[in-house]
Amino acid sequence: MARQILSRIQRVPFYEVNTFQEWHVSTMLNAMLAVADDQLDQLNAGDEVMHAKALGWVITQYHFDIQRFPKSKETVTLSSWADSYNQFFSYRDYQMTDAMGQELVHINSSWVMMSFKTRKMVRVDPEIVKNVIADPIRSVKKFPRIPKKDYTGAQQKPYRVRYFDIDANQHVNNVHYFDWMIDTLDLAFIKKYVIDTIDIRYEREVKYGETPVSSVIVEPDESDKSVTTYHQIKTADRVNTECEIHWHLR
Repeated sequence: MARQILSRIQRVPFYEVNTFQEWHVSTMLNAMLAVADDQLDQLNAGDEVMHAKALGWVITQYHFDIQRFPKSKETVTLSSWADSYNQFFSYRDYQMTDAMGQELVHINSSWVMMSFKTRKMVRVDPEIVKNVIADPIRSVKKFPRIPKKDYTGAQQKPYRVRYFDIDANQHVNNVHYFDWMIDTLDLAFIKKYVIDTIDIRYEREVKYGETPVSSVIVEPDESDKSVTTYHQIKTADRVNTECEIHWHLR
């Protein structure tokens, strides 16, 4: 089936980069999500239609492959398309390329429809997605498995959920988790390493007024040239998110 791709040319904003002039993971992802959001609006499958039925799109998993982060004021092309779907899950891809057409970032994602009334996932509404071209499948796509870790004694930071962290689905927007996870690492570590892959699984939503705790475990690889960090965001005794990030030397 032919892909239904929407693309947008964008200049990386100078105010959304880090000390290395690299686009932050969270703001970069926001820009890519905006492309998908525009496409869904065009296909009558966006927020207005969803909210009229008391439904919202909710992310369950991302897998990032990052060749390099674009730099401040660099011109890139952001693209997104629906890949496939089954009764409960919708799979969508995101891509970023540079001015020469070289792929910088590719993201695979898994989404569900959530009922605002029950705060639980529901079956994909065929009336909403009828205009979205994607392959119907029966299987559930497998994402890389994130190992279970014991975070007892791990480096931790609490984060108070602000009003500005909440989105239209009435919970913390998924991009904020990346800021909480990376901010838990020491600055010396961030200056030494750069991300090449991310796997994240969202398990429970975080709501306004809660104070989740972000924990991290750092495990150097055998080569001493790369490191894997394992992250958990937890509210009281409930795990909200788990993540595995692989880094290499700058």
